[in-house]
Amino acid sequence: MTDRQENKLSMYLAVKLVCEDNEETWNSVPAFVYAFNEFRNKIERLRECIRVQILNITGAAMGKMRAKELLLQKALNVSSAVFVYAKTIENQELADMMKFGKWMLSKVRDTVMVGNCTQIIEAALENVGALTDYGVDLDDINELRDLLAGYEASIPKTREQLITQMAATSGIKTLIDEIDILLKTRIDKLMVKYQVEDHSFFVKYKSARVIVDLGGRKRKITIREEPGKNENTAE
Repeated sequence: MTDRQENKLSMYLAVKLVCEDNEETWNSVPAFVYAFNEFRNKIERLRECIRVQILNITGAAMGKMRAKELLLQKALNVSSAVFVYAKTIENQELADMMKFGKWMLSKVRDTVMVGNCTQIIEAALENVGALTDYGVDLDDINELRDLLAGYEASIPKTREQLITQMAATSGIKTLIDEIDILLKTRIDKLMVKYQVEDHSFFVKYKSARVIVDLGGRKRKITIREEPGKNENTAE
């Protein structure tokens, strides 16, 4: 959610609160009742989209990050043992295959990382009998294989959650556009009558409609008043 969208949500909630506190003033006007109920429902849908967006961002990132950290550490342990073994028996080809630093394993695409880890597992299995002296046994290799499987499983889940997040992000923009139109073309217009009938409510509503950004600046929303009255303009 962008700063601008957060600022607008804060304004919507302020407007909602003012209207709810003054419900006795407008609840006898069917058009206002219908418009406000629609406004309130759209706010709830907007907040649900925001919750989905936040949960998918944090949930997907944390799950995949944790799986990657565990895999990376185990892959480095096993590849280092194979590398030292290869150097000991002067097998330069095998040593070159195991030249994996942390950056080479982690700063690559998911498919490349999976391929590199698979290469480490295959090399370790081929030399498993000799690796015990280097601190790696079959259990370590099987653990690495399980961690790789877990990481691979997290990739499509992350992508699915990303799609859900993108849909929620799109929904946020659409709902904000709809709420803006609803306020400007319906509720703002219906509020004009209260400039005289309930001036206190009218003033509170106008104040609630002011958008305050993170820098502390304010933008006023124009609400056309009755003829002869001053009219606010957007700053």
